[in-house]
Amino acid sequence: MGLKRTVEPSDMPVTLGEAKAQCRVLHDDEDQLLEDLIAAATSMVEDYLGRSLTTQTWRLTLDAFSDAIILPRGPVQSIASFTYLDASGASQTVPGATYAFDADADPQAVRRQPSASWPQPGDRINPVTITYVAGYSVVPAAIRQAILMLVATWFANRETLLTGSIVAEMPFSAMALLENHRSFV
Repeated sequence: MGLKRTVEPSDMPVTLGEAKAQCRVLHDDEDQLLEDLIAAATSMVEDYLGRSLTTQTWRLTLDAFSDAIILPRGPVQSIASFTYLDASGASQTVPGATYAFDADADPQAVRRQPSASWPQPGDRINPVTITYVAGYSVVPAAIRQAILMLVATWFANRETLLTGSIVAEMPFSAMALLENHRSFV
């Protein structure tokens, strides 16, 4: 199995203006640093949650079909393509009547229809490919707030260690905001 992001998100879940307000910054001198912190916090939160926050495209490759194919890094907005390589190595589209997208599952999945059978892929590595678009249409407020808290913490504490302070992996309040949004694939 392989998972690769093929189209990066075009926007971040929080804006520079929101980060500046959270950090109480009234000038433009720190804009690049704040944009970098937003990107780093977003990446960290996406990895922690196992989810895509804003619209991006992923390609999942598999060695074989299974009755339920889990789609990591949801929430999935749409399936862009579902293909396999046949015995001759030619790319074929999986017939739509063969499967259903289970949008209610968490994590979401592509499931084989009970009355259908999967096509026979060729004998090769990763012959099955699902390309899908993922990301929230509206990022939940708790996730956005956690990103802003991380940005503010990193902005105020630019070193790896704080003398005289307790060191933690992630501020507890930010982690608490994220906990109910995690995906366990």
